[in-house]
Amino acid sequence: LESVEPAIGDEARVRRWGRFFVLDDEREANLLGEEDPVMSLAVEKLKELSSDPEKRRIADDRERDLLAHGHALASAIHRGKEEGIAIGREAGKEEGIAIGEARAALAAIEAMAEVLGIELSAARRAALSLASLDELRARLQSLRAHRAWV
Repeated sequence: LESVEPAIGDEARVRRWGRFFVLDDEREANLLGEEDPVMSLAVEKLKELSSDPEKRRIADDRERDLLAHGHALASAIHRGKEEGIAIGREAGKEEGIAIGEARAALAAIEAMAEVLGIELSAARRAALSLASLDELRARLQSLRAHRAWV
């Protein structure tokens, strides 16, 4: 198996390219060009591109387009997050209301059973704890109508 680590020369080349992409002035560019013929060629091409007004305009347009795209993307992500939060809140409210209604129905069933003298055995309590809101409502309606656990 070949070594996964880059050769020492590769690391130096990567560092030079990193310096190339953040050049601040022509003196730094010239020093970089003296270190490596590839960097010299890159610096030369950069100077050519920078001195041609049409190519410079194209580069500036591209830079503006990239910035606009980045802004539009960030804005879309922000809107998506806000919409997701709103949907989550609404779903949470609905779930909270359903839980509250289920607890109220269960409390009403327990109160009705106590008033009617109906024993809520462990099996009945287990069944009630697993029942849906509609099933709890139906059980409460049955207790009211029949005055018994039917």
